[in-house]
Amino acid sequence: NWPEYDDRYDSAAYNSIADPTVKGTYLLYLTTRTRGVHLQPALRLTPSQSLIFGFDSNAATWTEQGVIRDVSSGGGGGGGGGGGGQSSFKLRNVDTERNVRTSNLMTEYAIHPSRQVSLTLGASQNWKRRDTGPDQILPGYDIALKYRWTRTTTPKASAGRKVQFPTLQELYDPSSGTPHLPA
Repeated sequence: NWPEYDDRYDSAAYNSIADPTVKGTYLLYLTTRTRGVHLQPALRLTPSQSLIFGFDSNAATWTEQGVIRDVSSGGGGGGGGGGGGQSSFKLRNVDTERNVRTSNLMTEYAIHPSRQVSLTLGASQNWKRRDTGPDQILPGYDIALKYRWTRTTTPKASAGRKVQFPTLQELYDPSSGTPHLPA
C-alpha cells in the first residue's frame, strides 16, 4: 500500500477547508495497492533461432477517503436592488474504491540468419477489466529488423502496435485523473 495525503487550500494559512464560503477545498487520503506477476521463459530452437513467451498480470486497487467542500448550501443571490449574501458550501464525504486488472500473453520469434542481421516477429493479446466500464481485449504485434553495419553502428527498423492501458491514477484521481479517459 502506498498512502498519499492530498489536500487543496486557497490561502497560506492552510485553513480554508474550515471556511464554508470557499468552494472546492478538500482533504483526501489516497491509497494504491498493486500486485502482479511476470513470467518470460525463452526457448532456443537452434543457435540462430529463439522463441520467447510472456505472461504478465496485475491487479490494482485505488481508494480515496476524505471530504470535499463543494455542495451548495444557499446564500448569494439578491437581485432587484437588494444586496445578496455570500454563497456557502457544505462538506461531502468521499469514500471510493476502484479496481483494475490487466493481463497480457505474448510470444516472440527471433531469427539471426547471419551475424549481421536479426529479424523479430511478435504478437500479444491484452486484457483489461475494471469495475467501472466495459472489459477490453486488444491485440498487439511487432516486427523488427536489425542490421549490424559496423561494430558501433546498428540501424534498426520496427513497426508494431503496443498496448498500454491507463493507470488507476490516470483513470480515477479527481485532482489529476480523467475518469472518462478511453483506454
